[in-house]
Amino acid sequence: MAWVWSAAVPILIATVPCAWADDDNVDRVLGSDHYVAGQVIRVDRPTPGDLVAAGGMIDVRAPVAGDVVAVGGSVELRAPVEDDVYAAGGSVRLESRVGESARLAGRSIVVTREAVVDGSLAAAGGSVRFEGQGGEAVSLAGPTLVFDGRAAGDVYLAGRDVTVGPSTVIDGKLTIRSARPAQIDPGARIGGEIVQEAVEVEEFRFQRVGDAAGRWFLGFWTVGVILAGVLLLVLAPHFLRRSAALVGVRPWPSLGLGFGLLVGVPVASVLAMVTLIGIPIGMLLLALYFPMLLAGYLNGALFVADRGLARLRPGADARRWPRILALVAVLIALSLLSGLPVVGGWIGFAVLLFGLGALALRLFGASPAPEPAP
Repeated sequence: MAWVWSAAVPILIATVPCAWADDDNVDRVLGSDHYVAGQVIRVDRPTPGDLVAAGGMIDVRAPVAGDVVAVGGSVELRAPVEDDVYAAGGSVRLESRVGESARLAGRSIVVTREAVVDGSLAAAGGSVRFEGQGGEAVSLAGPTLVFDGRAAGDVYLAGRDVTVGPSTVIDGKLTIRSARPAQIDPGARIGGEIVQEAVEVEEFRFQRVGDAAGRWFLGFWTVGVILAGVLLLVLAPHFLRRSAALVGVRPWPSLGLGFGLLVGVPVASVLAMVTLIGIPIGMLLLALYFPMLLAGYLNGALFVADRGLARLRPGADARRWPRILALVAVLIALSLLSGLPVVGGWIGFAVLLFGLGALALRLFGASPAPEPAP
């Protein structure tokens, strides 16, 4: 799922202007790439580069020469895509040729008989049905799986109820991991080995409970951070505007000072508590440490929000509500990106260090530009 979250930042920032734009959709062309967000999106003209779309309903009807990244309530791909497809939504339907690989996620996923994926295909969802053709390996995961298509490589199916239909043609190996016995039609043609592994229902149940608990915790944490960010932005909009701008004006001093504060404050608090007189000072430093980190993180996120807002809608970064909406979008995107292995943690860490250092520079009197007139 890393591909979904790697696309989240541009998608979420792009959707922010929808709250106050005159048109229903936000539509941008940067070079050969097409970025669009809105309630109903229909792509009727060929895209010479990549297509990035986010919305309630996405319908791609014209060819795309590059990649497709689509996140929406429903996603339908009816036209050829020369490179990769990354799609996620409530329902995802692939009806066209994909020149390279496809990665699909959603509550309901259908790959029709017209679909041909020259590379590998991986799909995960509540219900996944594959009737198309895969040029390489095909991997499906979800409670209910139906494979009734063709695959030139190996096929891996992991789910609770797995069905292999009569039109199945697999040149490679078929591996099935299911909680219940898989239903394999006698007409299915499988060239390689068939491996079936029984999986306890409790294993799936345990994984679902753990995943749900993690999502709830992440959701509550994100909501708390968003509320704190909105509160700070309402109480001190001008101060935060200038402190966030320092990340771009003085990035390396911000990074160095942020790292120094991150490491130095806990060390200083411990050293202070060595003596009886220094205990109150050490306790005070520890009490201020975590609010300081939160403020630094929000300051770094606000820098990203202001930059994205200024690029997409010049002048909107000086208004309160556009900035609040942009900050909320960036915080949600960062929360989603935190799920990326290794990279996600480093992204959040960088936002924290740059924002913390810039905030400290502003408190020490640094300014990115002359103070505006009141």
